[in-house]
Amino acid sequence: MSIGTLPDVRPVSDLRQNMAEITESIDAENRPVILTKHGRGKYILLGLEEYNRIIAITELYKAIDDGIDDIKAGRVSDFREFSRQIREEAAEKTAVPEEKNRRLAFGCLKGKINVPDDFNDPLDDFEDYMR
Repeated sequence: MSIGTLPDVRPVSDLRQNMAEITESIDAENRPVILTKHGRGKYILLGLEEYNRIIAITELYKAIDDGIDDIKAGRVSDFREFSRQIREEAAEKTAVPEEKNRRLAFGCLKGKINVPDDFNDPLDDFEDYMR
């Protein structure tokens, strides 16, 4: 909704009778509808995209306010130090232990894996399925 666009104002009783028209208007004109009850604004209808935009802006302003509060309270750190810490933490989380880095040589598991003689025999559990 642009700054110069005024919302559509309707009595709440219109919602029951003209729901399709009202929702189509919201979608087509991308502007909210204010519903009145006893002549006073009571509810507002707006498209999901517009609602999400308003929520995102509100969250951004909240984050900015929180940042200003952190600065005032001295809860700040040097960006270079912060960046170094983040890189170190990421490296620790993704580090592969040295023994996992080692490549296995061909044949190194010989004699360590035992395959039973009946490995390829049908399982009793699937006897009905195999018929």
